[in-house]
Amino acid sequence: MKTSLYSIADISDPATRRALCKETALLSEPDLAAQSENPRAAGTDLALLVARDGETVVGVLGVVPDWILLDGERHRIGWMHNWNARAGGAGGLLLLSASRHYENGIGVSGCTPVAEQVYLGSRKLVELQRKTGASFFFHTDLARLVPARFPRFAAAAPVLRVVDRIVNAVLGLRVAAWLRRARAEHDLRIREVDSFGPQAREFMECLRWDELFRRGADDLEWMRRFSTGPTPREHTFLELRDGGEQLIGLAYMQLSRGTMTVPYFFASAEHVDAIAFAVLERAARSRARDVLVYSKPLADAIAASRPPAYATRPRSKLFLIGARLGGAIKQPFYIQDGDGDAFI
Repeated sequence: MKTSLYSIADISDPATRRALCKETALLSEPDLAAQSENPRAAGTDLALLVARDGETVVGVLGVVPDWILLDGERHRIGWMHNWNARAGGAGGLLLLSASRHYENGIGVSGCTPVAEQVYLGSRKLVELQRKTGASFFFHTDLARLVPARFPRFAAAAPVLRVVDRIVNAVLGLRVAAWLRRARAEHDLRIREVDSFGPQAREFMECLRWDELFRRGADDLEWMRRFSTGPTPREHTFLELRDGGEQLIGLAYMQLSRGTMTVPYFFASAEHVDAIAFAVLERAARSRARDVLVYSKPLADAIAASRPPAYATRPRSKLFLIGARLGGAIKQPFYIQDGDGDAFI
């Protein structure tokens, strides 16, 4: 079994991308093209590992180059994604090669419980932080969720769609009434923008909550332009201004399969409630089924606003990092919900 390494410079070549994707269905050209535009990556950074048994691809592992701030200095790390092995030993070989290349600075976020056991069992990764938040549900989607969870009820989808329409009509009235009251309480100007101007960029840098990764405007605009992954996502950048037109907050939100998330927001502690209102207002306009946040300050602010959610569930997201680097990171630090995401 042989492992081939591909750098950012390698996957920036369209011919190389086409050849790789022709060789295996585990890769896609849009994914590789997106990663080649990463503003935090250098041409020599490792971006992809491919394991072959003879002429057959038996495993792939993507890596998103990033950096972390330690004692004021940048340390190169890589976030794993699209880890897929079809032969015994291929997965471990890819993980070992990636960890060695990044000098044990490899990381992963948002993994399943089974994957968590595999990563921690490898002893190459340790827990960096487990963020806790919540999901707030505003509309039902039984026609999609029930057959997906219980295939034997697929024939009931038409009936479930009728149930959804009736229930959501009632829930929609509750949301509309809450929005009228909330708008009267918040003297806000919420504006959607396509990119971040000089004032917004300076605002981001002035309002850091001891962030470990300090992703900024260029990173967020890259995520929006080159969004990839298995499901379509709608992306929204918002500017929040008070009655005097003073900039008080920025938010980056995503909508996918009815779920609204907030990968990044920037605001002082006193204005997190304004971010919470903007998120809920946008979720209502988009008819999002639910709002999912892992930031405890934002989750608390949403809960404190008493939104018309018919259900709330606790959520958590685990961030893992290379064992050696993890031992050098000192508390306290803040991680944004979107840090570590490979496909935004």
